[in-house]
Amino acid sequence: MKKSYLFALGLLTSATTSFGQQKLVTLSNHAGLEQKEVIFQSSSETTDAVVKINRPETQTLVNRGGVPTLWQEDFGGGFPNGWAVDDASGINPWKWSTHGSHGNFNSSNGSGYDAAISSTTASNGFLISDPDSANHYTYGQPAATTYQILESYFATDEIDLGASYPSLLLEFEQKFRFNGNIDLVVEVSTDSINWTEYPVQGGVNSNSASDDPDLVSINISGVVGSSQTLFLRVGWSVLAYYWMIDDMRIVQGLDNDLAMTSVWHGDFIGDWEYQQIPLAQTQEVIIGAACVNQGGTAQTNAIYSYDISNGSTSMASGTFAATTTSIGSTGRDTTWYATGFVPSAVGNYTVTVSVDADATDELTTNNESESFFKMTNNIYAHDDEDNIEFQVSGGNNSSAVPNEFKIGLYYSTVVAGTLTAVQTAFAANTTTESCIVEVFDVNNDQTLSDPIITEVYDLLPGDISAGAVPTFINILIDGGDGVQLAADGLYLISIGNTGEGENLWFLASDGDDDRAQVRYGPFGVGGAIDWYTGYTNSPMIRANFDPSVDVSEAALAEKGFGIYPNPTTSNFTIVLDKNENVQTVSLLNLEGKLIMDLTTMIAVGNQKVEVSTANLASGVYLVSVVSADGVGTQKIVIQ
Repeated sequence: MKKSYLFALGLLTSATTSFGQQKLVTLSNHAGLEQKEVIFQSSSETTDAVVKINRPETQTLVNRGGVPTLWQEDFGGGFPNGWAVDDASGINPWKWSTHGSHGNFNSSNGSGYDAAISSTTASNGFLISDPDSANHYTYGQPAATTYQILESYFATDEIDLGASYPSLLLEFEQKFRFNGNIDLVVEVSTDSINWTEYPVQGGVNSNSASDDPDLVSINISGVVGSSQTLFLRVGWSVLAYYWMIDDMRIVQGLDNDLAMTSVWHGDFIGDWEYQQIPLAQTQEVIIGAACVNQGGTAQTNAIYSYDISNGSTSMASGTFAATTTSIGSTGRDTTWYATGFVPSAVGNYTVTVSVDADATDELTTNNESESFFKMTNNIYAHDDEDNIEFQVSGGNNSSAVPNEFKIGLYYSTVVAGTLTAVQTAFAANTTTESCIVEVFDVNNDQTLSDPIITEVYDLLPGDISAGAVPTFINILIDGGDGVQLAADGLYLISIGNTGEGENLWFLASDGDDDRAQVRYGPFGVGGAIDWYTGYTNSPMIRANFDPSVDVSEAALAEKGFGIYPNPTTSNFTIVLDKNENVQTVSLLNLEGKLIMDLTTMIAVGNQKVEVSTANLASGVYLVSVVSADGVGTQKIVIQ
């Protein structure tokens, strides 16, 4: 499996997917591969290729040391004397202000100021970079047409702390919104020549605003070392919006503070990590653990302790040593460990990992982290359906004729199995009437040019999800007969548009660390079709091995009505005869008592009822359908 995975990576380049009001987007690369540029015509957030439904909370890092401030600047006296401004564009210097953005894309379209940062001392002023205002028509830049990238920084004069400290934290309050694939950068130096860079935008995406204020704390101990003096430099290169900074300070941090940063439950170095795994495809749990030394002194002989639980029951536990025997200040460790535990039952699993070292940790609240996955009967998924935050698209959906595109996910097979359906959730921005589903055998067609099966699916009104709540659609493969996937195989399952002017979007979750999703489009030389490894999210495109979907919806409807999947461990769908005048649809218990009236849930022109089992106990129920031709009843088993 590892061989297939590494070969597949060799075929792909990497691309971010943050598009918006910009005209030119540079698709930056992971692993130093060639950069590619793509022209977009988007002018509103509703047509971005990634739309956040619920933006995750920005990580708040505050002073952990609790000791007096060593240096501070609240900008109460204006722009500090001795500080330098480096404005490459000549029209966008960092400046002192008490106002927010005056740019064309602010709430008043540039006719007034937006709100200032809500920092602790905002009333006495702060620093702002306002490229949106600099790119305003006042400066000869017609709105949203010829915006240019503006590079702007400010730098402090020498900061003397009076003594050297083993642990130092740089903290400040900020408010920002940016556009494109960029970093908001803070740089630290002890000689004003050699700089160490820290991106500070956190988890905020392009065209989304930060918290107000967003609190930043950076461990700069590893850069400053034994020096008692340092310099700071802050800035960015960006097209639009704003960045405000206030209440900067340097404080003494902790000496001993190891913090967990990530836990993985799947080996995405040699395979892929999944959020849902069919029992038939189960593998040994390979734990990945990562930590960072946030203290000022090196941490020796770090040990990870793990526990894998199914509900309240511990299934496996143990310890393993960190790969790095001495983790220096701001240093990091990542260690992979084969646990020997293979899940054997359907259910929800939690992998909990904590870290400790020789020195007594001074802050234990950050020593532990978790990872979650589900073992299922039939569903294979990368997405985390409990954390749906995006709707994503792979094409230039704002142009007159969108690009042909496909978005797909890799799935590896431990044993042979029949893929009977591709399960997905179409997002609210979808307008297409049909889509194309393809399955590629990566082992046998490593150019990804020849799918082993292709299906065309006609979308119905009830197929589109509303907001972040998924409406799951099973797109049958070969009428439900499916396609055989070989043991120890690697497959790519993709869904794409037909390139005829329609929009196709998918619900997606945040944070698939192996970045398994890919996109497809005419981005190659001369309009050639290329595949790119994606970033930041996992679209809901799943492999379904459920044999109960081997009857098509049309066949079910010919019987009067049908139910799938049945039995079910989650939601189920009732398929009704489109030619019958259905009067009522009801869910009853075995005694005939009404549990749910489902009549109003029938989608117009669709004759399908999607039923959530969230509030239903396990057991056997009856689905009753009353039509002009009589009454039909079928059992549904909820496991």
